[in-house]
Amino acid sequence: MNERLPTEGWEAWLQATAQTFEYPPTPAITAVVLSASQSQRRGGLPLRRRALALALLIVLLLGLWSVPQVRARVRAILRIGAVEILLPTTAPQPTPTLAPPSATPSPTVRPTVPPSPTIKTALQELAGATTLSDARRQLP
Repeated sequence: MNERLPTEGWEAWLQATAQTFEYPPTPAITAVVLSASQSQRRGGLPLRRRALALALLIVLLLGLWSVPQVRARVRAILRIGAVEILLPTTAPQPTPTLAPPSATPSPTVRPTVPPSPTIKTALQELAGATTLSDARRQLP
């Protein structure tokens, strides 16, 4: 089990070579890095200009938020108050069918279409308040 692996001689040679290898000296870059970081700090906007830009942005956003159409559009996009009640548009009325023309004239008859209940009328019937006990009494 104590067989000598063929890579052991190579490892010893590599360690001996690494100990005699001369590494180059580390360059002094501290001054260069510090001067670069100092120049980057000076290049930004002054604090007063940043504060003024932020104040103008806030005033602009508040002005836009005061317009109801803009506020409604933002709420629709962000889905704030996600419960939406959409009332249906008026349903198309069915077209009346006419009898084929005959040789004898007949009095004009206008077909009547019964009005269909809409959600709007159903919502108007919901006026008032109820309690849980009243609702339970109405159940079968």
